[in-house]
Parts: sequence; structure tokens; C-alpha cells
Amino acid sequence: MQTPDRRIREITHVDEIPKGRCVVVGTSAKWGFVSNIPPFDVLLVDEAWQMQWCQFIPLGRVAGRFVLIGDPGQIPPVVSVDASRWETTDLPPHLPAPQVICSGNIALEEATLTELRLPASRRLPPDAVELLQPFYDFRFASWALPGERRVMCSGRDGDRIDHGLRLLADGSVIAMTVATPSVPPPSERDEEVASLAVSIARRLLERRTCVQILDEGEAKHRVAPEDIALTATHRMMNDLLLQYARRAGLSGVRVDTPERWQGLERMITIAIHPLSGVTRPSSFDLETGRLCVMASRHRAGLILVGRDHIGETLQRSSPPADQAIGRPDVSGRGQHQHLSLWSALRQQERIVATR
Repeated sequence: MQTPDRRIREITHVDEIPKGRCVVVGTSAKWGFVSNIPPFDVLLVDEAWQMQWCQFIPLGRVAGRFVLIGDPGQIPPVVSVDASRWETTDLPPHLPAPQVICSGNIALEEATLTELRLPASRRLPPDAVELLQPFYDFRFASWALPGERRVMCSGRDGDRIDHGLRLLADGSVIAMTVATPSVPPPSERDEEVASLAVSIARRLLERRTCVQILDEGEAKHRVAPEDIALTATHRMMNDLLLQYARRAGLSGVRVDTPERWQGLERMITIAIHPLSGVTRPSSFDLETGRLCVMASRHRAGLILVGRDHIGETLQRSSPPADQAIGRPDVSGRGQHQHLSLWSALRQQERIVATR
């Protein structure tokens, strides 16, 4: 049992904050209500792209300097009210705080704003970085070199699922699909797709799958249920995945929405593609933050699961132009990003039709 560090203590009231040198950890919401304290030297905000500009403003009394850390390619802040009236303002209160600060609309001296971009992703394998590159406005690399991350399954191939898993030995990303009926089932409760996703997780364990992470000195790691993530954008679909996983005896596999997966990672991710079953994508469907999160949680392998219409739907659909005048075409860019990833997998012959 680890001995607790007596230098670390939990406090429940602002009056308990030490008066001398210290590091205090708390949520941005709580810091926004703190008053009558001497300002800290610096406030570091993790997952800053999840914080709205209006939530950042109260933090001005907490410190005089700020370090905002986050990922601009992922899910924008959740806004629970109609924010359309602020879409074209110079300082939209509902947009991510770093986006507003870097927009140039705030009166800051040039020397007071420094924007740094980390050159590499520690989590993602090289081929996953290349697939996700269109989701970002800047280039970055992978900490791992080609061939240093592998997923290796024991035993012989038996069916199309086994064939798909074999492809993970020479690349970290694949997709597995099922046929699309003339009338697709509701995307938020597609039992056939959910069954396929859980079958893939079970097959990974049955075949005694191992992952290789050579860049971190881990030659071989046997995959356990706790190493596998299952995720879908709809809560009803996640409930279905959880139900099927428990029936299959996969209680250690975590099932959750991409919003709750942000900041977390697993060895292998099995993700229901956001457009699976969606034949007429809306601006919500084409927003790529959720796909970016789902496709960037893995250290060794990503398996996208969905109906086989996804590529065709992206090719023939016309994105809705429902953005405010003067605002970026988020839907058009989202369609391009979705199509870029799916087309790359098709060109690399990494989409496997299971039935």
C-alpha cells in the first residue's frame, strides 16, 4: 500500500488555500467563483478548448498569466442555450476560449500572446497521425516510428472479422462494415452494428491478442478487457453496446461517449462511425470533433464499425450551408474531413465487409 504524501491535502473552502507558495488544483467552474485571494503567478488550464470564452473571463482575477492547453481538433464546448445571436460578434461567448484569444479581436500587445504547437503525438501511431492530419490546420508527427506499434493476433483466420484483425499487424487503423438495408435501422439503436462491435472485442480476447509498443520499451503486452474501448456518439447506442458486452462477459471493457473519452486512452479502440446509418447527414452529423476524439484514443489499434453506405453517402450528399454570414463553413469542412479519412482507408484496402 502506498503511503500518502503528507504535503498533499484536500481542501473544501477558499479560506483553506495556503498563504505561501503552493500549487492548487481545481475545476475552472470553481475558480470562477473564487474571490478575495491574492492572484496566483500562473493558472494552467487543461482541456482549454472545452472551455467557453464566457467561462474563461471570470478566471482573470485568479492569475495574471495563463497557459491554455488543449486540442483544437476535438469536440467544441457544449452549449445548452441558443447561441445563434452571438455567432457574428467579435468575441462570441460560446466559442472555445483559445479560439477567441487567438482570433486577434482582443486588444493584446503582441508580446503577451505566445502560441506553441507540440510537434508530435505521444499516443498515436504514425499512420493514425496521417489519417487525422486533415482535421488540423497544422502539421504534427508521431512520437513512435513506423513499425514500433503493432497489434498481433494468435491463431488462424476463420472469418471476415479475423481477416480484418490481421490487417492490424501492419497498420493501426481499419474499418469493418455490415450491409445497409433499403431502410436502415435508427443509427442510435442499430443492433447489428452493436453486435459486430462487441464480437470484435470478444474476438480480440479469444485470439490472445498482444500489442507491441517498442518506442516505450514494451515489447509485448497481452490485451485484457481493460485495454479495449467501445464508443458511440449516441447514449442509446452506448447502452446497447454495454448490454451486449455484459452478455459476452466483457465487463472490463469501458463503454462511453466521445465526450467522456476526451483525455483518456486505451490500447485498442472500437468506435461506431458517427455516420453509420445516417443517409442524410445534418450539420451535427458532419461536425468532426466527435470522430476526431474517437479516432485518437488508441495507442496501438483503431477499428471503425458501421454500415457500408458511409463512403457513398459522403460522396453524394451536399452539406447544409446553415452557418451565419461571415462564419466558417463547418459542415463543408466536416464533410471533407470525413471523406478524407474514409477514402484513405478504402484506397489502402483497409475496409473489410464482414457480411
